[in-house]
Amino acid sequence: MAMTGLTGPYEELTDTQKGVVTAVGQMMSWIEEKYQQKFHYISYAPGGAIEQEHLKVYPEQGSESDVVTVYRTYENGAYHYKDDYGAILMRPAYEEQVRVFAEQYLPSEGIKIYTEIKDGYSGAADETPALNEISAVTYIFMDDALCSEQYEAFLEAVPGWLAENCQGVPVGIYLRVTEPEAWQQIDRANYEEKIREDIYTEEAECAISGNGKVTVY
Repeated sequence: MAMTGLTGPYEELTDTQKGVVTAVGQMMSWIEEKYQQKFHYISYAPGGAIEQEHLKVYPEQGSESDVVTVYRTYENGAYHYKDDYGAILMRPAYEEQVRVFAEQYLPSEGIKIYTEIKDGYSGAADETPALNEISAVTYIFMDDALCSEQYEAFLEAVPGWLAENCQGVPVGIYLRVTEPEAWQQIDRANYEEKIREDIYTEEAECAISGNGKVTVY
């Protein structure tokens, strides 16, 4: 009950509040049993006309930025659950494939790669995901002092890599170059905030659409 922010004796809660406590407990139990690990509560939405009932948590074996959503529906007298934890589990393997490509042009010590899996791929988390089955957005942050000379060559190579490896799904590779001090401060937990800051010396957004059109901005 404490995780939901509700206080006081359970008996004094309203029926609605008791329903929230029960729902959160059931959804938390489902995902912890499924993956055999503990998750920590972030938020809960009961659902309604414009959104589905869902619980947001993060895995104890991950970080607070690894937000997992558990969805629940009620059909034919029973609850049905699903989650998006698989996208987080496959992310390291996806990022590693991007890194192998990037390191053909850029020094490994000068790049940080962070991916958000959007959709696709239902294989095992320990398998190498096929790039042309996964819709994703990847940010590659580069240390200007280490990558400036190689940046243009890398930028020219990205569209061809997308066309060769990612046909059939929308994929974005977004490049950001910044000064060493600012680059050092970027990490997985804060990169989504950092992309909105005016700290970049070079920027480019390369993407391929589901029908195979490649664009560079």
